[in-house]
Amino acid sequence: MRAEAEEESYMDSYGEPEGYVDGNRRRVSVAQARKELVELIERDGCWRTVSEYFDGQEWQHADSCGMHTGYKDVLSPFENWYVVDEMEAAIDAFEAQAVGAAI
Repeated sequence: MRAEAEEESYMDSYGEPEGYVDGNRRRVSVAQARKELVELIERDGCWRTVSEYFDGQEWQHADSCGMHTGYKDVLSPFENWYVVDEMEAAIDAFEAQAVGAAI
């Protein structure tokens, strides 16, 4: 597993955030929602995670996912549940190539 800085802009991909009502029924304006998102990205970054497996000669791509924001440790499966799926994809791909090589 590895993480790399996202190359695309979060706002370009998802657009500007909308206002919302939080869990305490507090209305959050569009401007405040954008400010919160920008602060979150500046604090924790915006990442792309990649899972790979070694085929015996070189590293092969198994899976990846981008636009991860709001994680203290983007590679932690306890924080970022996408990582679990990516790990599973790498294990499955490794096993499939091992079975294919044995045939």
